[in-house]
Amino acid sequence: HRFAGMSSEDLTERHRLLQQTLTTRPVLPKELIVVSSADSMDGIPYLVHTILQYAQNRQLFLKTVVPESWADLEKRLTESRDGPEHFLTYEQVVRMAEEDGLTEERVIPALRYLHLVGVILWYEDNTMLKEYIFHKPSKLIDIFKAIFRHDIATFLTYGNEVFRRVGHMSKQQFRLVKSRFLKGGQMSVGLLRCFLSGVCEDRESLSVVVSLLKKFELCYQLPDSDATPGLTGPSALLFLPWYLSYKEPSNLNKMWPPNIPENCKQLQVSYLFPSVHPCGLFERMLVRLQRHVIRREDWADGVVASVRSQTVLLTRSRGTDDCCEINLYVRGEELPAVWSVLLLLHTEMRSLLSLWPGVRHQVFLVCSHCTCHALPEPHHFYGEVLDRPRPAGVRRLPCPNAQDEEVVDIELVYPPAEALEGVLLHADPRTPLME
Repeated sequence: HRFAGMSSEDLTERHRLLQQTLTTRPVLPKELIVVSSADSMDGIPYLVHTILQYAQNRQLFLKTVVPESWADLEKRLTESRDGPEHFLTYEQVVRMAEEDGLTEERVIPALRYLHLVGVILWYEDNTMLKEYIFHKPSKLIDIFKAIFRHDIATFLTYGNEVFRRVGHMSKQQFRLVKSRFLKGGQMSVGLLRCFLSGVCEDRESLSVVVSLLKKFELCYQLPDSDATPGLTGPSALLFLPWYLSYKEPSNLNKMWPPNIPENCKQLQVSYLFPSVHPCGLFERMLVRLQRHVIRREDWADGVVASVRSQTVLLTRSRGTDDCCEINLYVRGEELPAVWSVLLLLHTEMRSLLSLWPGVRHQVFLVCSHCTCHALPEPHHFYGEVLDRPRPAGVRRLPCPNAQDEEVVDIELVYPPAEALEGVLLHADPRTPLME
């Protein structure tokens, strides 16, 4: 049955989490607010009014009392939004605060507070971005919209003069840059300048935008781009998986044989989204994977990579009505090493899922007995087994697809204690938005 492999402690914990979900349900408005994205923006003012009413409800949100100097700094930063700058330097804000009697030591907690309440964005933990204060948070959307465009087909034509005026590209260079971008998701420095033309064009702004894209895990820098960061050279700067359109490679069966090799162990975790899948989850996981890979081969709905000498396959299959399934496979000769990589990447996926707390999804560990026998409908263990140490005194677990009731080695269902400890010691479940 569906609870096979779960101990009484696991079932108790699952029941506790369900009860917690029931008692901490979000507060929903009593009426449905209809809005329109047309020019008239019907319903938007009333929606804003309703949200503010909830935000000002003292029973839901306790009022925070802050120093008057913090409020003065907030006022100055708000007034400075009328200027053309997309961001202010840290030194500018310090000088601004000194005029209100704040020393630099007292500016830091004030900036942390203003970041927390959404007045500004300040990424204190980032070596480069901590030197900049984004006093127009909503304007960052304009920067991202300039890169992730809805009109990419009409924008990315050589008839658009920005590629000659800003990128200084010949027709042949443009054709090469466009092909690498639309097929492989590779964005050169010159192409990035063209996308951001009219939004932010100076070198400092360009560096800040790249750091922001990395911070939000929207891209990663390709390893060979440091050597030749020319404006229109063949080397690419960034990899944006949203624009990746390569089909499944023809040699995939060589990189990942359909049948599990005799000397290999395989573990598989499935993430099922039966109704709506989080937009961008898979692409951000492709970006986050770069932290750990030695080499990789990407295509639109998958990647084969080498992580800690283990072979990893991550795939996405999309169905109708926005349903989606993401599968994480890990193969290797030594089971403890396979478990270590699986738990590492599962932790990364779980931290990304925390950004969509309301999205309905299920996590399962696919039965290794079934996959070894290539059964078309393998048994699934609940994903809670990935967070639990192996039960003492138990060696095998039942599989409904097997003739013998106890055929699955418990080492293929529950991770070893050292692998769980390794994830807790080395994995960082925080995400940029959580920070």
